Amino acid sequence: ELPEDLPAVPPAYAEFAAILAGMRKIAISRSLPPGPDVMAGDVATQLVALKAEPGRDIVVAGGPATLGPLLDRPGLVDELFLVVHPAVLTAGPRLFDGLTRNLALELRDVTRFDGGAVVLRHAWWVGIGRRLPLRR
Repeated sequence: ELPEDLPAVPPAYAEFAAILAGMRKIAISRSLPPGPDVMAGDVATQLVALKAEPGRDIVVAGGPATLGPLLDRPGLVDELFLVVHPAVLTAGPRLFDGLTRNLALELRDVTRFDGGAVVLRHAWWVGIGRRLPLRR
């Protein structure tokens, strides 16, 4: 439940905040010491253990340094949500930096926001078990 003194926000923000309010939060960090609410080191192995625990869905938000190694481990990530903003950058890390295999994805849903951003929800294509040739 959201605090009553929360300033007025767009409905989409309030909906997102309400979802996050009820979730357990775990930080993925290179600088914080590991603990019950902080993952460090081999995050993929820690997520395998977390997925084995009873409970609800796990949502991992992160950039290329976090996502690449997680997506590289078959079966670890069930769905991939990409948020695309209407901007083009000329420098920075690649989106899937560190990925060593190609991924076959199937678009399941698209959510558009007034500011121009879109959320693309993907699931693994049925043929994901087959290794696709790696191109660089």
